[in-house]
Amino acid sequence: MISAPPFELSADGGKTWRRVSRAATELAGVTVKLTLAPSATVPTHVRYAWADYVDCVLENGDGLVSTPFSESLA
Repeated sequence: MISAPPFELSADGGKTWRRVSRAATELAGVTVKLTLAPSATVPTHVRYAWADYVDCVLENGDGLVSTPFSESLA
């Protein structure tokens, strides 16, 4: 089974979600940068590892992966 990209964004308060491709996801230390198309609607929510079989990419200093989360960006 192929795993899904771990980050999803919503621009309508969490009613609908769109996955952020791996190519548009950049991890640098403690910073995560999600690059969107210029025509994309500004997101209001982000969630991580919400779907089944995601590629968990966030780890702490001990190598433990982050648990799923959903956060408001507003």
